Amino acid sequence: MKRLTLTLISGLLALSSTFAQTTEAQGPNVNLINRNWSLFFEYHKNKDYISSLKYGMWLVKNAPDAKKTLWSKLNESFFNVSQDSTLSPEIKAAYFDSSMQILNLGITYTPDKAKSFLVLKGYNFESYGNNPDSAIANYQAAIKMGFQDIDYRFIIRCGQLLAKKEQIGDAIDLYSASKDFFDANSLVEASAAIVNELNGIASPEQIIEVNNKTLAIETDPAKKLKLRMQNFKIYLNQLKEDDKALVEILEVIKLEQTASTYRSAGLVYYNLGKYSDAIEMYQKALKLEETKEDYLNIAQCYINLDKGQSAREWANKALRADKNLGRAHIVIGQAYEASVSSCVSQKGGWANIKFPDKVVYLAVIDAYQRAKAVDPTVTGEANQRINAINNNNLLPTRAEYFFEKLKPGDKVKISGSCYSWIGETVTVPSF
Repeated sequence: MKRLTLTLISGLLALSSTFAQTTEAQGPNVNLINRNWSLFFEYHKNKDYISSLKYGMWLVKNAPDAKKTLWSKLNESFFNVSQDSTLSPEIKAAYFDSSMQILNLGITYTPDKAKSFLVLKGYNFESYGNNPDSAIANYQAAIKMGFQDIDYRFIIRCGQLLAKKEQIGDAIDLYSASKDFFDANSLVEASAAIVNELNGIASPEQIIEVNNKTLAIETDPAKKLKLRMQNFKIYLNQLKEDDKALVEILEVIKLEQTASTYRSAGLVYYNLGKYSDAIEMYQKALKLEETKEDYLNIAQCYINLDKGQSAREWANKALRADKNLGRAHIVIGQAYEASVSSCVSQKGGWANIKFPDKVVYLAVIDAYQRAKAVDPTVTGEANQRINAINNNNLLPTRAEYFFEKLKPGDKVKISGSCYSWIGETVTVPSF
């Protein structure tokens, strides 16, 4: 066995430098190829890996392009022999090295499998070869080809090796880039696992510290953009520090003016109560990408600025984009409610609410009812808001209708200096 072992290994070492060459100008006979493949396959299937190597190596030398699965199966043969505890460490190492060289040949002859072979090389170097540097190099070579079709657990293994070598910045970059890919492709489990791993090797503050050190010397705009965006997300979502998130997103906008970056800035300005600035950012986003969500974002800002008429205008723009957008009717109802709250406040508080104020709530309920009618997804919120109005006794009472000489079915024009912009007519409900 030892002679066979050394012969096979030395033959493979020679092959790896020159790649496989056929022994005849026209190549070997097809029947001969099939015979050797059949013998190789049978020995491999029966886990007689030593016997399979003779025929596998013949195929490597004489017909490397004949069978696409040759390389993965031959790698398994060499690798499994390398795990034989009865062999000397030197022979085991030789078999292991041969399995890696087989994968190199596989990458050459089956480039469509290159990524999976590189990942396998990385795993083997890490788990069996006691060679973390080679493991990292192969993992990174595979990842450079794209995250698709790479099991996230191998990405984690690569990150862990980088962290052990105190290359925390590289590990953070790897995890952040992979998380962006998984999020973009709705791979929830993978994204969650990456986040958990990222949090395990560094706190949010440490990640920002590493990013800032890199930013201090980085000149590549694309890399600076990526680091700034990562800092922004950490401040916004993890640390809940909107003021610092704003600094980062404004730096991002200097590098990339997209609807998404303007929208993110609008969100932070909104969180900080800077509604006029938020509106400006959402409007810039709309110039680049028209979305009904940004129409509603602007409407919500106007509600907080006590500009109900403007809020309704923007909500109606959202409805023109999508007539079944229940959220837009909710926003209109909120604008009416905010108008009542502001007006009552000017009169000294809720103890001074009058019939004209209460009539507005009929329009509010109409808005919430329209929301439910066109969009079942907002039914729960609409009902909750309607119940709050009823429970707080904000609607006109039967006595108030009587004193106003109104009966069910009568039309009432919403009036008063606070509400002239509403311009709606409501119907007195049945008692």
